[in-house]
Amino acid sequence: MKRLLPLILSLSLLCGCAQSGTGNTLPADQSSIITPQTSSIPYTSRFDSETVIHLSNDSITWEGDSTILLSHDIIYYEDRDTYESGLPYGAGSTNERHSAEEAAAHTVVTITEPGAYRITGTLSTGQILVDLGEDAYSDPNAVVELILDNADITCTVAPAIVFLNVYECDGAWSVDTASPTVDTTAAGAILILADGSQNRVTGSHVAKIYKDKEGEKKLWKQDGALYSYMSMNICGSGTLDLTADNEGIGSELHLTINGGNINIRSQDDGVNTN
Repeated sequence: MKRLLPLILSLSLLCGCAQSGTGNTLPADQSSIITPQTSSIPYTSRFDSETVIHLSNDSITWEGDSTILLSHDIIYYEDRDTYESGLPYGAGSTNERHSAEEAAAHTVVTITEPGAYRITGTLSTGQILVDLGEDAYSDPNAVVELILDNADITCTVAPAIVFLNVYECDGAWSVDTASPTVDTTAAGAILILADGSQNRVTGSHVAKIYKDKEGEKKLWKQDGALYSYMSMNICGSGTLDLTADNEGIGSELHLTINGGNINIRSQDDGVNTN
């Protein structure tokens, strides 16, 4: 049984991409402190206006012209062994399974358009999902700035924040060409910790789910409480308290942290990028 250990990133600046490869991590088997090297790198928004999303357990409202979708359709690891076809469902353990009722209790706030989105308020059973569509990968304008401004988000069946489809700045990425020197300034996934803000994110994970076909190819796998399928930048001078039942921050490609006070308590890797 893994113990809950704190991984504290006291950051005014941790600059540069994580090394490419498999499972580059900051380990959770000991407390870690990263000492600030210099002041935060200022971030200038690419957008002239922003949409403000007010979270509440009773209702979710927003101010702005962007389309926000609300649903209870969340990706999670179901309580099952096989598909109806008889093929294996996934690689998760018994304690990683969740009931349909538990999943349906969560509200998914889906951002579908590029832009700056300021998140404030409390959502005790829900998820912020950024999904600009499968074609966003190659579109340099498919950028979302997610600004946490005194936000408190909890999800018990999956990550609390997911960047699913945005622009990938390392578009030529492959196993053979992966490099730690990619310039991530154009990344489509931007998480900003608003100045003076205190933010709390508590998230779960989704164990590996197979496709319903021979060969057990991966359909879904989301390891961290804050998870991005694309390269991601984190900046701002606010505070993020992140609690995870698996990994803390996860990125399937590059990750650059340019500022913020980030406190991670995870039961596996505090930070894990590829």
